[in-house]
Amino acid sequence: TMAVPLELFLSFFREASEAMNTYESEIYETPPTLSTHRRCLLEVQLKCLKQVVSTYANGAGSKNGSSYTLEKVQEKLRNLGKDCQEPHVKKAMDDMNDTARLVFCRLVLEAEYRWQRLDSKGDAVPRKLRKKEDGPFERSAIMEFLGLCCAMVKLPNVQAHLHDGVDLFDLGEEQLEAQPKNEGERELSSVEKRFIQVQGKLEKIQQLLLRAVGYDPDYATEEVQRIFLTPHNPAPEYAQDTDLHTTFEKSIAVISNCATNAALQRKNGLEKLSDHKEGGVTRVISVSHSEKIVEAGSLKEYTEHNNTAGTAPKNESMEQQAEEEQMEQLRLAREAANLQQSILHDLLTMTEDDRNANLQVAKEAHDVFLSRALEIPPGP
Repeated sequence: TMAVPLELFLSFFREASEAMNTYESEIYETPPTLSTHRRCLLEVQLKCLKQVVSTYANGAGSKNGSSYTLEKVQEKLRNLGKDCQEPHVKKAMDDMNDTARLVFCRLVLEAEYRWQRLDSKGDAVPRKLRKKEDGPFERSAIMEFLGLCCAMVKLPNVQAHLHDGVDLFDLGEEQLEAQPKNEGERELSSVEKRFIQVQGKLEKIQQLLLRAVGYDPDYATEEVQRIFLTPHNPAPEYAQDTDLHTTFEKSIAVISNCATNAALQRKNGLEKLSDHKEGGVTRVISVSHSEKIVEAGSLKEYTEHNNTAGTAPKNESMEQQAEEEQMEQLRLAREAANLQQSILHDLLTMTEDDRNANLQVAKEAHDVFLSRALEIPPGP
């Protein structure tokens, strides 16, 4: 069996990541399908793999008599995810896959953003989007949408848009003017204003992603509310789908954290939520969520191709236990999200003085908790 050098794989992961990061899609009259975006990225990866294999075949491979063919390297690459014992190689592969997911989301979002800007001027080519008469929001489309939502909050374009108010993508046009405040509205605090602005921007981005998965945003939003946000009358087709509901809860937590962080801090050195002016030492720099992000509908990497091997089947009692654990995790995630929103609402509705005072109290409580936790002796 031919032993493919790990350096070949590392070169592929590195060059493929760089090529995908700089890849720009062609401009179409209507946004390409998601499968088209995936195919384009796979072609970028394949081109890089061919170049790396050719380099090694004419270099190190020819010197030691090895024959590095594309087919043989691809076969080794498919099994690398489960067979690799080198942490740095596994990390490089994971980094490339993460890059593929983010670039995929960037391509999807930019295509939809271009179409939306043309549509706002009446210059867009009409497109068919699914509405109520076309049937319910399909599970595969929901998972695709949630996966894109979790990826989009990591995009530099999105972060700059939320933090600094720049356009989502630079299309060589003037930025859209901010909407003036309606007469009679109460004056909001700076943090509260930013939070409302960030929420509005995120909602518009989610509308773009709903179009990307093929649905009219208004109808898809109604479906999301029907499926996930009506606990007294749950959607019968997904009522027992714990995986779907867990994915939704986690994506909501990710988006909520993104909105909170963007509202509480600005990238360009503008005011951050703190009590420094009053002589304190407390500053809220971010809010994090400890759940692992579920990125559904991601790019099918080479390492996953034809890899259907899994673990041994579980017996009935183990399946029931796993389902109960999922339901408990879902309940805890929902309660955590509700608690976070409640705390954030209270924080934003306080006066500046009350907010600073509560931040100081929170810091003192946090310090006391840590000191007591450190006093607990190790062991069972």
